[in-house]
Amino acid sequence: RVERIETVVWQPAGAGDALAMTLQDLSFTGMSLDSLLPVPEGQVARVRAPNLDGVVQVVHCRRDGGEWRALVSIGAGPRA
Repeated sequence: RVERIETVVWQPAGAGDALAMTLQDLSFTGMSLDSLLPVPEGQVARVRAPNLDGVVQVVHCRRDGGEWRALVSIGAGPRA
């Protein structure tokens, strides 16, 4: 896991408005992001930044001070 503070664009799959989030850390299997709004567990989204573009799924989202911390897995997609 590598700490990496960077602004990313969070685009939910299907309908939904994009959000600006702050990437806190990144590993091979997941990342944690801070947001002013909560994101629902299980939500699939595309995360984009200058050197990052991938599909993730929310594993957990909890309040952390005045923000929300989302823990997501990388490489998510619809499961049969």
